[in-house]
Amino acid sequence: MDEKDFIQSAKKGNLDAFNSLVLTYQDRVYNLAYYALSDAQAAENTTQKAFISAFHKIRQVRGRPFQVWLLRIVVNLCYEELRRCLNPLPSMVRIAVTLVDIQQLDYVEAAEVKKF
Repeated sequence: MDEKDFIQSAKKGNLDAFNSLVLTYQDRVYNLAYYALSDAQAAENTTQKAFISAFHKIRQVRGRPFQVWLLRIVVNLCYEELRRCLNPLPSMVRIAVTLVDIQQLDYVEAAEVKKF
């Protein structure tokens, strides 16, 4: 079976087919989560949440590569986790971190945004 066959079978509820997809992508998912979160435990939790979410939403895979769809789930979960870590910070620090680390502005651009 190729990936498309596993996806089609997983859409029908075949857990073994979905597990084959997990085995194929588990390292990539974990690595993305680890590099985004810089924490092994958070990356493990995010990896688990991503695959659970993917299993429940597998019918939404249409017309785009499975890997892209799956990694988008991981990125969204990482953003959620990062937002949770930022909540305890003072608002000005939270804004600065968000502008630089999430919005990818350089420090000069972030400083300009904060002036407004």
